[in-house]
Amino acid sequence: MSLTGLPNILHDIQSPNSWQQRRQYLFILEKWSDIVGDLVAKQTCPMGVYQKNLQVAVSSSVWSQALAFERVRILAKINTLSGGDRSLAITDIHFSTAKWATQQQTIAQSKVMMEDHPSYLPAIASSNHKSNHLKSNKTDAPVLKPHWFQFSHNK
Repeated sequence: MSLTGLPNILHDIQSPNSWQQRRQYLFILEKWSDIVGDLVAKQTCPMGVYQKNLQVAVSSSVWSQALAFERVRILAKINTLSGGDRSLAITDIHFSTAKWATQQQTIAQSKVMMEDHPSYLPAIASSNHKSNHLKSNKTDAPVLKPHWFQFSHNK
């Protein structure tokens, strides 16, 4: 077994082809609400880019169908926002409900895990809100419930 030098390994890792899909995905994820709007962004989630095709999870088949008709407009907006960078150009979009539940469950679990962590601090309120909070003696802190609570008590 021969050893490969570190410069060769780094060159292979940093080659444009190996990072292109990741760069495309991160760019789209960052700009998603600007691309489709806040209402649509709440019902959709980009899942990845594979061979210049964007995979998007949607909350329902109705959204999938509606967005399929808007595919060309969304593609144009993505490619315009990429600033003409051909390496970030997307050629097609696939909308599917298949990964929506998995994605939402992952988001919920990560939020629960973060809030349950001993070092978690809720966001600090603005000084104006903080002074009102001190006067009223009410707590605005969120009620933290274990992740199983929402499933066992929802009926």
